[in-house]
Amino acid sequence: MKNKTIQKLLSVVLASVMTASLLTGCGNSSEESKQSSETKNTQTSEAGTQSAESQTSEAAGDGVEHDPVLNELGADTICNEKVTITIGIQSNAYVEDYDTNYYTQMLEEVGNVDLEFVVFPADSEANDKLQMMVAGGQELPDIIMWGLDDALAMQWGEEEYLVPLEDYFANSSYYAVPKYEQIKENMGLDILQQTTSGDGHVWAFPSYQETITNATYARMWVYQPWLEALNIEAPTTTEEFYDMLVAFKTQDPNGNGQADEIPLLGCDISSGAYGASAWEYLMNAFQHVTSKKYFLVSTDGVLSTSYTTDGWKEGVKYISKLMQEGLYDATSLTMTTDVFQTVLNANGDQIVGSFCNLSDNIVLTDHASSDKWLLLAPLEGPDGYRSVTYNAVTPSSNAHITADCEHPEVAFRLLDLMCREDFTITSRWGEQGVHWDYVDNLNEEEMEALASEREGRTVEYDWENAVYAGYPPLIYQIEDNWGITQNTHWYNKSVKLRTAEITGGFYAASLEFGEDFYNDPVNAYTLADYLTEAEDLIPDEVIGSLKYKDADTSAEASSIRSDLKHYVYEKLVEWFNGTSDVEKDWDSYLKELEDIGLSRFLELTQECWN
Repeated sequence: MKNKTIQKLLSVVLASVMTASLLTGCGNSSEESKQSSETKNTQTSEAGTQSAESQTSEAAGDGVEHDPVLNELGADTICNEKVTITIGIQSNAYVEDYDTNYYTQMLEEVGNVDLEFVVFPADSEANDKLQMMVAGGQELPDIIMWGLDDALAMQWGEEEYLVPLEDYFANSSYYAVPKYEQIKENMGLDILQQTTSGDGHVWAFPSYQETITNATYARMWVYQPWLEALNIEAPTTTEEFYDMLVAFKTQDPNGNGQADEIPLLGCDISSGAYGASAWEYLMNAFQHVTSKKYFLVSTDGVLSTSYTTDGWKEGVKYISKLMQEGLYDATSLTMTTDVFQTVLNANGDQIVGSFCNLSDNIVLTDHASSDKWLLLAPLEGPDGYRSVTYNAVTPSSNAHITADCEHPEVAFRLLDLMCREDFTITSRWGEQGVHWDYVDNLNEEEMEALASEREGRTVEYDWENAVYAGYPPLIYQIEDNWGITQNTHWYNKSVKLRTAEITGGFYAASLEFGEDFYNDPVNAYTLADYLTEAEDLIPDEVIGSLKYKDADTSAEASSIRSDLKHYVYEKLVEWFNGTSDVEKDWDSYLKELEDIGLSRFLELTQECWN
């Protein structure tokens, strides 16, 4: 496959083009803009209607007009002629080449489409670049393969930059909607209802993933050989954790005679790798803190924020002490995901003693420290308090179709195809038959042989006990290609519909010797043990999806929330690095939060929460 990645100049001067952008839409002339606006209004009001350039037909026989390039629902290929679809996607160090990727080729073959990629920066910079394109009147990719904030999605939908998807879900879904109905029947969770914005439209194609393991996302990992070298037990309290870091800094655990150790490493304070903000893990020994839910806490149905509590203040003091003593590396506050991984995987003497991340697989499998990281339990604070970060399993916005798309129904069906079981498994585990397969395709002896080869020891597969959380074995991992640069999937960044039957079935098929899954090679404390403890520490009232009543309310709440977040992180940086003192600043800090609009934000969000 030839290299088709589109290299686009994304930098524009915002002020000079904003007015033109609002008048002309996505890069059209005034006449084209008029036509485009009429087309977009038609898309909003008519089920399954295509853009002005696309003719329609009733080929499906359901009374609904469909794009004539489409085959009937459930056909072997989506399109009856080749269609080009552009996808805007974030760069990822773990994906070698989106153009030649195995998952891309699967989509192109079954979709009968030609995929072209506009590669954006990673993390929050992707939104910045996308907003510059909108403001500059540039043509947008057909699909934006990441979720926009609900307020922004409603705004762009109202301004006709995005295509509403509710009619497509009603008339053009073959894989997603039947599974949604099954989930609603089994779990009482209405995915489409939770994806519907306050204005009544569905602006995003959701992903849903019952990960079982990933909701408690901020986890601490400690380099086991250093504990052994210094004869230190795994810490269970904040005091013991502090003592361990001091030993890492002062007692030369890597034995090279240099003071080059980094006792604790984290990632960007406000974003970065999932669960990599070490400060957030530590704060939960003082106060429940979950940044993924805007630091909201619900008590008897009443919302408040964790960053206004005495526990927050005490946690800040503890972390500030770590950072100012050189125990928690100060560069962690601004370190990007890529740099974070580079430091963890540096060659030569081991220099990192502990880090925070959802999993230790951010350390590459060929690195000398791989499989030598010990998972810590949630730490207990000085007052005996313990909690965990918790991001409830809810549908998440994962993709949007833009009004510049010539064949929006084709784009929708491509996203719908990603919800087919083999596609949603491939998007995480890689190529079937090479990296994974259904257990029905492998006998017990084959799985034992594969496991023995991977583990470097004889494995006797305990089939009768291989059940996790009530789910029987479904898929077996033949070769692990996670945490490395590979070319078989998009590193889980596509739309996915992964239920517990899949994730639980994966863990069930991974059980060996009848023990709990993820048997830790360096300690008896396993991920299963961690999850068992964490379950008791999850708040009684979990913050779920928040959908405001309309675009104006959502925009107001989002604006205030953004300003609050910016100020809170600004103060954390000052407090952690010692340029300001939390005790002295506390009253003025609380006043500034009110001036920004904390009470108004809670008022708006309380209405939504109710």
